[in-house]
Amino acid sequence: MDIEKIAQAIEADASMALDDIRQGLAEMQAGIGRVTTAEQLLVRSVHAKTGLSQRVANPIEPCAD
Repeated sequence: MDIEKIAQAIEADASMALDDIRQGLAEMQAGIGRVTTAEQLLVRSVHAKTGLSQRVANPIEPCAD
């Protein structure tokens, strides 16, 4: 992976210099740092739009025998 080439492409797409992009790409290549899944990004997006900051608990009551 050519970090410089990728960083330049990202900056060109953003139309601005991104100070920490090379460090972030290097960390990704080294396998360190935090990994965020697509599902986590979706949940964060929903939380931001709804104003909720936590998952609402909805416990299921055990069945009475």
